[in-house]
Amino acid sequence: MKILIIQTKVPYANWRAESALNFIMASSAFAEQVSVLFSDDSIWQLVTAQHAEQINHTALDKSLAALPYYEVKHCYVEQATAHHYGLTERDFYLPIAMLDHTATQQLITEHDLIYHF
Repeated sequence: MKILIIQTKVPYANWRAESALNFIMASSAFAEQVSVLFSDDSIWQLVTAQHAEQINHTALDKSLAALPYYEVKHCYVEQATAHHYGLTERDFYLPIAMLDHTATQQLITEHDLIYHF
């Protein structure tokens, strides 16, 4: 079974980013493949030099960096979103693949289960 988790929300405004991360790690124990697509404001989770402690939050960067240890090896960013915010692969601390709209649609069709956070 192939699972795709699509994240769209900012990292520290609510519980979604942390819940998605917990779900990703738990899913990796049961699925053949877990992939993560960062879209819209969620790409800010991947940007280096986060200072979450300044807003009384725990930074997600260390937990996200541990994803390969959970056999989560497929992380993607929508290219249009990255370009909208002026970000490139060098701005992210995780190895990611940039996908155009067509590749994003193909990615979605290749997975058995899709979860949105």
